[in-house]
Amino acid sequence: MVLDVGCGDFLIRGAEGVDSHTAKIGPTYYLVQADELVYHDQSELDFIVCNYFDAFPNVLKTLNEWNRVLKPKGLLAIIVRDSSQYPELAGPLENKHRVNVFTKDTIKHYLYRAKFEEVTVDYGDEKSLRVKGRKSA
Repeated sequence: MVLDVGCGDFLIRGAEGVDSHTAKIGPTYYLVQADELVYHDQSELDFIVCNYFDAFPNVLKTLNEWNRVLKPKGLLAIIVRDSSQYPELAGPLENKHRVNVFTKDTIKHYLYRAKFEEVTVDYGDEKSLRVKGRKSA
């Protein structure tokens, strides 16, 4: 099972979607916080994808919750803005929905602290990072 967090209007085919915005048409679950996935059991999901991870106020709480619901060896794929690539002072926080900033190193540290393995961070475009991690076996 795949969970698309912050799916908006465009849910990944075959996935369940979570979005806190009620005007979006993609979500399976509305007005649910994706850092408290009470409707999913431990080790239930194969894959979690999120392109708005920097909008979660408590990074470790969110990653620990996602680790809880992923199956052993389950995959997490997120996209975050690379704050080191923004010359202006506000950087990615100009978007008021974002509350955290990351660099390649800081996002890796967070994933390792939440007990993800095989963490890779690559550049998406000039201002974003593609991050992958696996839950341990």
